[in-house]
Amino acid sequence: MGSEVQRKVLDLFTSRGILVTAQAGERLLDSKDPLSNAEQVLAALPEGTLFLTHDVIDGILGPSPPPPKEEEEVQESPVSAEPPAGGEEKGGERNEEEEEWEEKGEEADIELGGRERGGEGKEHPHLLDLNGIPDGTADFPARGLGSNLEVTFDITGCSTSSGDISGFQHYFNDRYSTLREMIRKHRGYSPAAKISQLDPHAAELRLIGMVKECSTTKAGNKMVDLEDDTGVITVFIPKDSDLARTTLVHDEVIGVAGKRDNRGGLRAEEIVFPDIPIGRKRKKAEYPVAAAFCSDIHVGSDTFLGEAWKRFVEFMRGSGGDEEWAGLIKYLVVAGDLVDGIGIYPKQEEELVIHDIGKQYEELARLFSYLPDHLEIILMPGNHDAVRPAEPQPALAAPLQEIFTDHGVNARFLSNPSSFSLEGVKVLAYHGRSMDDLLSAVPGLTYEHPLEAMRIMLQRRHMAPIYGSKTPLAPENEDHMIIRDIPDIFVTGHVHSAGMELYRGVLLINSSTWQDQTSYQKMHNFNPVPAKLPVVNLQSLECRVFDFL
Repeated sequence: MGSEVQRKVLDLFTSRGILVTAQAGERLLDSKDPLSNAEQVLAALPEGTLFLTHDVIDGILGPSPPPPKEEEEVQESPVSAEPPAGGEEKGGERNEEEEEWEEKGEEADIELGGRERGGEGKEHPHLLDLNGIPDGTADFPARGLGSNLEVTFDITGCSTSSGDISGFQHYFNDRYSTLREMIRKHRGYSPAAKISQLDPHAAELRLIGMVKECSTTKAGNKMVDLEDDTGVITVFIPKDSDLARTTLVHDEVIGVAGKRDNRGGLRAEEIVFPDIPIGRKRKKAEYPVAAAFCSDIHVGSDTFLGEAWKRFVEFMRGSGGDEEWAGLIKYLVVAGDLVDGIGIYPKQEEELVIHDIGKQYEELARLFSYLPDHLEIILMPGNHDAVRPAEPQPALAAPLQEIFTDHGVNARFLSNPSSFSLEGVKVLAYHGRSMDDLLSAVPGLTYEHPLEAMRIMLQRRHMAPIYGSKTPLAPENEDHMIIRDIPDIFVTGHVHSAGMELYRGVLLINSSTWQDQTSYQKMHNFNPVPAKLPVVNLQSLECRVFDFL
């Protein structure tokens, strides 16, 4: 079956947030009309379906036809001096090692590949042996602590998105009015007028609007169309002005001060963002306790770094050194992309060692089960996980949560994004998919330096200011991507980098990855920064980054 048909079939389901198991994908692609059958199955699925399995397809299309009898498959063909295109002839002999691995693959739905088949640097996460890791002898203060986690935002079960036009109106009205009030409060724009009420004779004008369009003239000047709920005005920014270096993105809300020009627009003399107020006091825990941050584990990928994960487990159990820090860690925040998922990008199946989405979460739960019992793990999804693609994404569904419970994992499941406090310290956790949009729109931003994109999010007080680009956003009655409550810690993942930085009293953390360089990253010459673990002492706010490579 052609790769284009395969891509179209998978896209039908992944665009609706439905994960297709390996057997279900084969069932559709082996049928006479894969695309038509896929559309028929999609139309018959109940609302809210998360997984498409072989049995579900059989219930809609009927059982798959039995394979042809063996004697019908044997056909004489003329002898050819050349082997068939694509390599070995069908029916060629296999060695014992291949047969043994295929048996294991059939039992666990795991593809052959990786180091055991001669691949370089690839590991089978299902074979990672974590048994026998000893606990350290040092006293762990965190063992005696109860949980002090308070959730302040979680969209799970509270989504109001209906997809109709009124939802978009509510969404953008809330974005504009909320960010407008932030600018009025913090930036001295309380007298800012609505666009239709601007005084044409005033010496100076102040307004607050949403960026509708940005363009650059042949002469190099910038033209920005700003809108509010009363009208649209064009803002002129001369190329020789310091403001010309200011990057604006679609759908963000800004304040502008300037004078009327002779075309009825506004010549800008100042541009302000909602931003974080200067001089705010950071909150601290009352006693020594720490939180660790990670993301982008990508269990199921053939580039999952199993040996690095083993060293991480050793560290967390106190037998890998740095017991003083390990003994303080009470919380582990995992900011999305827990597993590699199914059908996330073209030809992903070629880079998977676990083809079943449920088994990917099974393996992740098993890996977590070796961490200390006193650890409280906060799990949120990312764009590779089995939830709807549109942000904010709800927490993992109950059947997936039960997998972790069955493995004895002490986990709390939250949405992406979510906000909560740990020992009184406010944390805003967001997977960070919107960085793809910001990096495309803002000159100079790179995947290697994600903290710069995070600063832009704080300045705009919005985690995904650009609407309609790569990041799907659900039109809720409220814009839940607004940074309403200023955090003490802002953590993201997604870009497979790592870093920590303080911006106006907010600690920015990009929390690395546990996946080695993928073929896609090689193609784009991007080198990830994997197996790093940022840890924050919530009492002293001292930070450390531990390296497990």
